[in-house]
Amino acid sequence: MATPPSTSATDPLLELLLPHMPPTAPPPDPTTSSTYLPRLSSLSLTSILETEPSSLSASLHSLTLNLQKLSSRSHKQLIASSHHLSSVPGAITSLNASLDTLTTTLPTVDDQITHFTTTFTREGPHLTTRASTHLLSRNLDRILDILHLPTHLQTLIASSSHPTALDLLAHVRRLHALHPNSPTIASVATACASLQQTMVTNLITTLRGPLKLPTAMKTIGFLRRCTSGQTLDERGLRGLFLVCRAAYLSSLLDALEPLKELATGAAGKERYLKRWIEVFREQSFAIVGMYRSIFPNSLPAESTSATSASPTISSPPTFTSRTETLRSRSSSTLSSARDEDDPEGGQPPDPLASFVLHLVGLLTGVLGEYLSGVEDKAGRESLLTQVLYAAGSLGRLGGEFGAMLGVVECFGGGGGGGGGEGEEWVGVVAKHKVLAERLETLAGRT
Repeated sequence: MATPPSTSATDPLLELLLPHMPPTAPPPDPTTSSTYLPRLSSLSLTSILETEPSSLSASLHSLTLNLQKLSSRSHKQLIASSHHLSSVPGAITSLNASLDTLTTTLPTVDDQITHFTTTFTREGPHLTTRASTHLLSRNLDRILDILHLPTHLQTLIASSSHPTALDLLAHVRRLHALHPNSPTIASVATACASLQQTMVTNLITTLRGPLKLPTAMKTIGFLRRCTSGQTLDERGLRGLFLVCRAAYLSSLLDALEPLKELATGAAGKERYLKRWIEVFREQSFAIVGMYRSIFPNSLPAESTSATSASPTISSPPTFTSRTETLRSRSSSTLSSARDEDDPEGGQPPDPLASFVLHLVGLLTGVLGEYLSGVEDKAGRESLLTQVLYAAGSLGRLGGEFGAMLGVVECFGGGGGGGGGEGEEWVGVVAKHKVLAERLETLAGRT
């Protein structure tokens, strides 16, 4: 920056006045001198001597008053400005130190930023775990509802709310189909499947106990829904029903064990047979009638690859070889159960046909063991009449087996010495026919 030219070199008047200034006075300001000296040189000598001093005094007085007013009005701001001005050097020093520290720290910060962006990428495990945790937190109520499904299902099964339990099982199956790779839903589905087996067991237990037709129809409907798409097909469901009812019939017949133990004499055997035939007639008619009501239609045709899962009921060995030849004769009375079946290599017959043979086997087995011990003719005829009634009651449902009883061993059809029993059976049948004809005649007259 160039230095301004000396005032003494540019203004001769100032050079003349400098020797007359007091030695303690500060050097004149070049700007002020350059402004005032031209004015002074333009004045006359009289004005310089008379009016200029008073004008300068008035200007000085006015400036002094203005300074005093300014000091009185803005002294606080001036003091604060002075303090701030005095702290500026220290602040600048501190700023320089901070800038040095920042310059030293910036490489470390840059390294940390690089490490963070490298570690916490969008596909990195940390952000993935955080997103999963956040998703779990947002859907916690739904997950808890899903985890509580087995508990709800267990409660429904315990309270026998089978329709709601089946709806819940269907919901779990839909969830598992929608989310096959979810371990949580897979575990819930496994637990519900185990509880489903418990429900199936409870339903089977219901079928094995005392049963009315409405309850039986509901139970079979529940079992059909439980086992839909599984190994138990329609034939198996029918066989299961018959097996359960056969077990219930066996339990009722086993309850007659005290009478059986007392059946040592003729009277005891007659009493035991009478009660046994009563239970047999009532329950066999109830079972077959219930079966007809629950399964009114014939079995659907099976594909060649389908396998039958129905349980079979083996008849006890109470028939002779001649009994096997009567299957063709008994087929006429069971035609409603065999109309669309082909036992010669096609679709197996309806399980009801085998069940009726099983019932006949039970009956002939007991009669063959105890009927010969009843010596009273009237008692024997009474028992045979009950047997005929049992055959007739089943005959109304398509299970007539009276024609088979005349050729088995207990009625003299086995080729042994049972001609008397066979004649008694023929006589009972004849009396029954005569009585039936009389009733028809009376009904026709009325």
